[in-house]
Amino acid sequence: MISTATRRVTAAAAAIIVACLIGAAATVSAYGASQPQRRQISVTALTHFKVVLTATRGGPGHRLQATVTANGYRYADGHWALIAAKRVGPVNGWEWFSVDACSLTVTQFKDNAQPSPPFIPFDSMKVSLLLGPALGCSTTYSQRWTP
Repeated sequence: MISTATRRVTAAAAAIIVACLIGAAATVSAYGASQPQRRQISVTALTHFKVVLTATRGGPGHRLQATVTANGYRYADGHWALIAAKRVGPVNGWEWFSVDACSLTVTQFKDNAQPSPPFIPFDSMKVSLLLGPALGCSTTYSQRWTP
């Protein structure tokens, strides 16, 4: 037979375990609630320029929509450094479950010592996103990043 003292220790241990599990679940759900859901749509890179497309799920009232962001990176000193993040299309302008890249192309500025005529150098991208399986691809969106 199990003694009364053993039952008390077992009950106390069970209560502590349940309290820890509840605390861990609360922490995880609080973290998940504060962080929007994201997914990477596409990546393309050249020697010194890279673009990463990311869809971010809309907040309350917009759970089926997404905002697409293009992050431009420059390769220097052995690592990729973020130049800037630029929005592609309107906020919550894409369908979360179907948004994808139909095409993504990037152009990298070539460093000419004395360009003629003088101009402001930039890296650029052109992207077309999927509107939906039945709708096809969007018009082309262009963005520029100045190194």
